[in-house]
Amino acid sequence: MEWEDDIFEPRQKRPVGRPEKNPFHTAECEEDFIRRSMAMVEMYYHPIPGKHTDYELAPKKRISKTLLWAMIYIYYLVEKGMDDNCTGFIKRVVCNLGNSVISDRPALSRSIKSLQNLYLSIDDAQLEGMKTDVKIPDAQKKARRKYRSQYVYVVKRWEECLGNK
Repeated sequence: MEWEDDIFEPRQKRPVGRPEKNPFHTAECEEDFIRRSMAMVEMYYHPIPGKHTDYELAPKKRISKTLLWAMIYIYYLVEKGMDDNCTGFIKRVVCNLGNSVISDRPALSRSIKSLQNLYLSIDDAQLEGMKTDVKIPDAQKKARRKYRSQYVYVVKRWEECLGNK
């Protein structure tokens, strides 16, 4: 029996995940995002070698780039009605600011998922009024208080970059 080499073709690589489409619905929203992100990087991006907290929002308030961009992603997802497309979001940041200011997609996706599980974008009054099947354990409540205060502070700094919305 002879083998015919021409019938065996190597597999072609196919893209994995969601397509890289623009997550912003309007050009104005995307332009506002780009201008604010450039201002945030200019004002607050101060990396220190050996530390994971690259953004200094205040003298004693440093935050990692993964957490910062995850919070900004959640803010745009909830408040601005952006599509849930993390790859397109990262591509917009990398194209305009470079690779060093944002973390990789898997780390950012994990951070976004963990923050969304804490209902970060919902304030405490709304959370108390939710159905009883959305109970949050005590450990998650403590983590939620911490991350919620950071989220509010990051959103405040984000809006202060170029003035309010």
